[in-house]
Amino acid sequence: MDKLTVETYSPSNTINRVIPSPVPSSRTIPDWYKEIPRHSDNLNKTRDTLTAKACIPYLDAMTAGYMLTTWCDIKIMQVEVETGFVPDLSWNSELWPLEVRSSSVSLGLQRINGYSEWSFAWNVPWGIKTPEGYSALITHPLNRPDLPFITFSGLVDTDAFAAPGSALFCVSTGFEGIIPKGTPYLQVIPIKRHEWEIKVNNDLRGNQNSLREDAIDSGGGAYKLKHWTKKDYS
Repeated sequence: MDKLTVETYSPSNTINRVIPSPVPSSRTIPDWYKEIPRHSDNLNKTRDTLTAKACIPYLDAMTAGYMLTTWCDIKIMQVEVETGFVPDLSWNSELWPLEVRSSSVSLGLQRINGYSEWSFAWNVPWGIKTPEGYSALITHPLNRPDLPFITFSGLVDTDAFAAPGSALFCVSTGFEGIIPKGTPYLQVIPIKRHEWEIKVNNDLRGNQNSLREDAIDSGGGAYKLKHWTKKDYS
């Protein structure tokens, strides 16, 4: 099968020199995931001790599509104001990685538990162009609750509109520290558009229940060996 191509561009040569282009998400797997053992109990290696390392769909989500990463360190401090503490973000780069927006409520968004009400927006300096008929899911890096922020999601018809833009995010409540250069902040996953419908089909029950039991009994091995298709984003 021929590969489809996702094209990316920046609006200036300065951005080309300073800011890394999107990379395959597989290049941004965090160390904490790499260090997870397959079993939580090395003496009792049963399916009951399997960890996230044994879950292929979990890894597939983390490595799907492409990732944008920060091009400078971003320092977060908590500043006291009349209404409490708000995050103050600073950096040492002439090209701003983000901008201040407003409170989530004033933007019409519900406040997310565990995150500051104050909202920011990543400046996304690279445009994404997908083939005709494909959109892009633009979202927080999947399965990355360790990051001290959460990026809001969007679905963009990037075959027609491929301009750089911005993406809202909120900082974890009370967090102070550094978001290091090279931190993934936005995941881009190409999705083929089609008309869909959903319906109940209980004829699937017997066959799929059998496949599920086989996958469970094998500790996830049956899914990987018999049903999984390796994904390729290069």
